[in-house]
Amino acid sequence: MLEHSVSTSAKINIQEISAQDAVSEACESQAQDLQACGGKVNISGAGFRLHADPTLLHLVLSNLLSNAIKYRHPARPLKIAIRLAGAGQDQWELSVSDNGTGFDPEDRLQILQPFHRAHREIEGNGIGLSTCAEICRRHNWQLTADAEPGKGAVFTISFG
Repeated sequence: MLEHSVSTSAKINIQEISAQDAVSEACESQAQDLQACGGKVNISGAGFRLHADPTLLHLVLSNLLSNAIKYRHPARPLKIAIRLAGAGQDQWELSVSDNGTGFDPEDRLQILQPFHRAHREIEGNGIGLSTCAEICRRHNWQLTADAEPGKGAVFTISFG
């Protein structure tokens, strides 16, 4: 709840930062949990620079990674792919995809709302993705979610 409160009310301290560095730092912050579950992360694409609050961007990326870990499929090793892509300034995207449990694609808008949970059988409060969405909104980015049940999910941030 504190993270969500910070996401909606904290002053944004915009800095020019490297998307590649932000991704690396988020992966490092989740390294212990990734190692514990045998998860692997593959990062691809050209790095780019963006204007963001580094603390809030870290919160978004860490949340997306921790969700991939939390919602991993029990029958296969976790694989997370982070892709940096774009065609120039203000046309960049960063996506985090996994091979986890996924969710019903009809829920792709609702799961970005506070307290909506796609998997009630897994512990959580339904605030993480709405925190990510709020941080993105405050930066004028767009966060989208898509999935295929039983096959995984992908979350994409469009910058600009």
